[in-house]
Amino acid sequence: MTRENKIKTLLVIGLILPIFLQLYSHVIQDNVLFSRLAYGLSKLLFVAITIIFWSIYRATPKTPQSPMRVFSLVSGLVFALVIFGVLYTFIEDIRPFGEKIYQTLSNIGLTKNFLLYSLGIIIFNSLLEEFYWRYSIFVGLKKFFSVNKAMLIGSLGFASMHFIYFVSFFESIWLIMLLTTISFLFGMFWAWLYHKTNSVFWVWINHLLVNIPLFYIEYLIIFPK
Repeated sequence: MTRENKIKTLLVIGLILPIFLQLYSHVIQDNVLFSRLAYGLSKLLFVAITIIFWSIYRATPKTPQSPMRVFSLVSGLVFALVIFGVLYTFIEDIRPFGEKIYQTLSNIGLTKNFLLYSLGIIIFNSLLEEFYWRYSIFVGLKKFFSVNKAMLIGSLGFASMHFIYFVSFFESIWLIMLLTTISFLFGMFWAWLYHKTNSVFWVWINHLLVNIPLFYIEYLIIFPK
């Protein structure tokens, strides 16, 4: 198999398999053990695809210039403040979703130590996602498509995976579609940022900062005082 065909195979698997794993772990949940297994496999997939892609493509991220490093940090802080401000303003409106979110996470075993889970997602999962969606999927797509099309396709995959999360957490179709659209836009932004910086690290910093207010608000609504 040629290198191009190997990358095509990885892209097909990488764009489709996470959706089915998240669907089973977060939505179907007909067996607690299998749901937790599917959740764990989804994280292993992030690692495996990244390692295999690196072994095939040998793409080495570079260090971005100082202005882009500052932009990555400042824009992440701005996003975080805006997200916190909006969510905290409407926290009483979203608090009723707390019970459903808690139940979904509880079925996967993620509520026993919510702090540890949150730190894991904020710090490590965001890093895995950047290696997966930007370093592997986005860079792989650029082998066969223009930068803009690669950004679009990769971001659709990123948003589709998060769509499954939102379906498992919320019942309002309008809220689900709004959050999915926002995920798509962040996927586009982070792909653009990676294209400009060629750095997983600085895109990860931006992603990490965005995650912080999300999980703080999630804590407030699923563990009301």
